[in-house]
Amino acid sequence: MLENAENFYPLISVIIPAYNVEDYIEEAVNSVLNQSFKRIELIAVNDGSTDRTGEILESFRENDQRVHVIHQKNKGVSAARNIGLKQAKGTYIHFLDGDDKLSKKTYSYVYSQYKKHNCDIIGFSMEAFQENKPNEKVKQFGKKPNYDKPVKGEFHFSTLIERGTITSVIFLYVFKKEYLNKHQLFFQEGFIHEDEMFIVPALCLANSVITTEDVLLHHREHEDSFTSKKRGIESAKSSFHASKLHLNFLKKYQHQLSEKTILYIQNRSNKLIHLALKVLYRMRNEENSTLWIDDFLTEGEIRQRSLLVQFRANLPSVYQLFKKINHLFSNLFGKPFIKPY
Repeated sequence: MLENAENFYPLISVIIPAYNVEDYIEEAVNSVLNQSFKRIELIAVNDGSTDRTGEILESFRENDQRVHVIHQKNKGVSAARNIGLKQAKGTYIHFLDGDDKLSKKTYSYVYSQYKKHNCDIIGFSMEAFQENKPNEKVKQFGKKPNYDKPVKGEFHFSTLIERGTITSVIFLYVFKKEYLNKHQLFFQEGFIHEDEMFIVPALCLANSVITTEDVLLHHREHEDSFTSKKRGIESAKSSFHASKLHLNFLKKYQHQLSEKTILYIQNRSNKLIHLALKVLYRMRNEENSTLWIDDFLTEGEIRQRSLLVQFRANLPSVYQLFKKINHLFSNLFGKPFIKPY
């Protein structure tokens, strides 16, 4: 009797924020509903779509009791994920994008690791494919290690950085809801780079993480995907915000993090500042913008950053010359005169 009851209670809540993805949402939803593991619920948040996305989602809801649809005014992906998280009933949470798709055995893998290890986080690898280019070779990135047993999240975070395979995407992980609630992990609304702001604390605070190098998610790249769009002031603003969040996280948790992890997070924070300054410098040249770092950070916050960040902030034109020299030095001698971060 209990076993039958379990079959109807979702182990995994799949949250899909959906905005104007009528061409892809059916394939994404079907990849969830057709999983070999069936104890799931799908919470689709129609984020103010102006195309047929909402209508398509409603047709799934009418035909499968595991599907729940929330319609809201356009508030962005972070708000859509947050409202889905509040409604979720599953033990684990998976945030899936409306234009991606899963391998059929994705959640069977998650279930097997849950039964063996009951981890805070379960992860897997992905491949990316080009929309309308079926003959182009798929790309694998964000490849995860094969762990024989669970590791600390901090160890996993450092390993990905050292291997050069860390990616700021959350759809490669399934999170235990109890873990997210314990640490009050949610998405920053009103910003882009929301995955970056979420993934660092989510990984570093976990007591147990298990991952596989098996490709269990297929990520679609196309002209309409957000990662393909030209980014401007919103990217700069969000990069500054994410950088501050990383340092605030360190201030709160540095007593329980290793020196190596602290250094890696500081470097990540500095990289975000460099990304923002690159955007602002381009805007100064192409759009006659007067925005600069002091419009986003206080003088004290700027002094907290690396010397290279301060150099770039105070002497942007000189820094561009330094960057060219450093690049030339790297081409001649195989390594830069000064490491960027």
